[in-house]
Amino acid sequence: EALASLARRELRAARDLDVVARRDRGLDRRDAVDVGDAELERAGAEVRYADGELDDFPFVASAIRSAVAHWQRPLAGVLHLAGAHRERSLADETPQTFWATVKPKLVGSWTLHQVAREFPGCLFVNFSSVLGHFGAAGHAAYTAANASIDRFAYRQSNDGVRSSSLSWSLW
Repeated sequence: EALASLARRELRAARDLDVVARRDRGLDRRDAVDVGDAELERAGAEVRYADGELDDFPFVASAIRSAVAHWQRPLAGVLHLAGAHRERSLADETPQTFWATVKPKLVGSWTLHQVAREFPGCLFVNFSSVLGHFGAAGHAAYTAANASIDRFAYRQSNDGVRSSSLSWSLW
């Protein structure tokens, strides 16, 4: 959540922002608005919230199309900050726990990519971790998720999408 707050604060030039949050985060409630959103709103931006899962294609498509209709202009960019982090040794991972860690990044990116393809020229930025490059003990699934998201951004770029992956350090 700290990374999401930082990203929103850095979007000071944004006039409009839709935040799509996982249901377990509760970020659609106005009482959960963080300082980054408040700063954007004070600067005149409209911040809207959609509460759902990024692996739900109909939901994501509807949320983005709703934003496009509301603002009456095409989607300019996607910032994908989803992720789950569970410290666990690879020997202790099960297929279910591994998938629970990689799913938000992998399926979330794919779903957003499928919808964003409707908007040529849309900027797509994935937020990943340097652990995707270096790895760390107890972080196998998280490392795999971040390495995969970095590779996916590379693939998007080769397919003509304006895509980047920002590998953040520990924060």
